[in-house]
Amino acid sequence: MDCIDSTLPTDGVWIELQYDTFYGFTRSNGSQSQTEAICTAIEETWYRFEIELNADATSVEFRIYDDTGFLLGSEVLLTNIPTGDGRLLGHGILAFNIAPPGTYVRLVIMDFMSFRCFRELLR
Repeated sequence: MDCIDSTLPTDGVWIELQYDTFYGFTRSNGSQSQTEAICTAIEETWYRFEIELNADATSVEFRIYDDTGFLLGSEVLLTNIPTGDGRLLGHGILAFNIAPPGTYVRLVIMDFMSFRCFRELLR
């Protein structure tokens, strides 16, 4: 993503939980694409998320696994992938809740995050 606040990024690639369902998103210069539902979230369950951009940056695959390594679902997007001049991204996690003031909802417990690149990036 290109921002870390409670607004949508101008550019980004992410997995989002909407109510009890996970979706993948790509967003480039404000234009957005969304996958079909990847899988349904279950309380008190650990998940592993993978977002993979192919080598020529023409597709993004979103995969979600349970804590045993079983693939729960995957989806692919081919549009609104942030590439080109000015489409710079970082990696991170953002969790916020739209709820009445004073309402507490635990959104995330995270134990590990990584970024892996398996090819040389030329800039």
